Amino acid sequence: MNSFSNLSVSIFLFFSLIFYGIAIFLFGDFLLILNCLFFIIICSLILNFYPPYSKNLIKINVINEDKTFNIILFLLGPTSLFLALILFSPPLLSEKPELDRVIFADRLGVFDRIITTANYFFIIYNVCLFTLDKKKTRIILILLTIILMLLTGFRSRVMDVLFISFLTYSYTRKINLVKTFFSLRILVLGALFFILLVFITKIRTQSDIILVILSIFERIFLINYEVNISRILKYTTNNEFMYGYGYINDFKSVFSSTTLSMQQIVTSHFNKINSEIFVMTPTQFGEAYLNFGYFTNVFYPFILFLFTFLIRFFTNLIYLANHKGLLVVFLIYSTYFLVRSAPTLGISSYFITKLIPGFLVATLFMILIYITKK
Repeated sequence: MNSFSNLSVSIFLFFSLIFYGIAIFLFGDFLLILNCLFFIIICSLILNFYPPYSKNLIKINVINEDKTFNIILFLLGPTSLFLALILFSPPLLSEKPELDRVIFADRLGVFDRIITTANYFFIIYNVCLFTLDKKKTRIILILLTIILMLLTGFRSRVMDVLFISFLTYSYTRKINLVKTFFSLRILVLGALFFILLVFITKIRTQSDIILVILSIFERIFLINYEVNISRILKYTTNNEFMYGYGYINDFKSVFSSTTLSMQQIVTSHFNKINSEIFVMTPTQFGEAYLNFGYFTNVFYPFILFLFTFLIRFFTNLIYLANHKGLLVVFLIYSTYFLVRSAPTLGISSYFITKLIPGFLVATLFMILIYITKK
């Protein structure tokens, strides 16, 4: 198990425990706890022994700078986001950033996901290059990009940048960062990030620091369980399971405004009682249970195998395009968001909000590579 695989599985375990595992272990009944425990173990084993990349691709970790590629990434990512923030004003600086960030994303439409994906591509690429050439200008550009992403009001995107940078650094330097994850440097960086999170939340809510800290922990553990897992358990008690159709329905919802996704179906069921309840994020375990119940661990591995195969297939297409930079960037991007977004949002949301935009951006560059080589 190489350092890249080691860290990616560790990230999966971290988010699985944080977003649903610990809450289920604290509040769930014995059968639910047992089902969740085996679910996390089985998914971890699949990601370890059949990761979303083949061994011959993971060995490609030395890349040379393609300035044209980097400039286009910069224009598509940080520059486009900067112009969007000027045009619509930064959601973070508004009085209601939680609402305004959604409005901001809606105004950009599909370009919000494209621009966000390009920003991640830009950061991954420049972290890779920095480990090789140590140019300080790359760090400055990365920090400016992080600030722009922070101004959108989506705090999770900054967290993603930190984790994806660890994964990128581990990949390019072949360093097992899991062993140093709890080193003094990492603990200090983690503490600084948490302080930044508390500071932003305090400004937004204008609450006491103690209340802010308690609200953060409540949102991470209690609310994720009450709003997501608990609602799915209640829904499946009153209705039948989706028997795998939920995943097909999520894919159909991308192309139809009248087709509701899994989380929208469950949310609308409870909205009849309480109209203030917001759209849920089912988590990987939640959507699997919604479809298969206590047979989750029998059927869900096929879903996970399908997605890892799909990513492998696409990375092999990029490999044929013969652009190591694009290959490394997409490999890290798709792997990271599989082990991060699937546990927190669900694998369907990962496919819709992360993988499809990643496919689009990567395809754009493959077309450009093909045109320039003609």
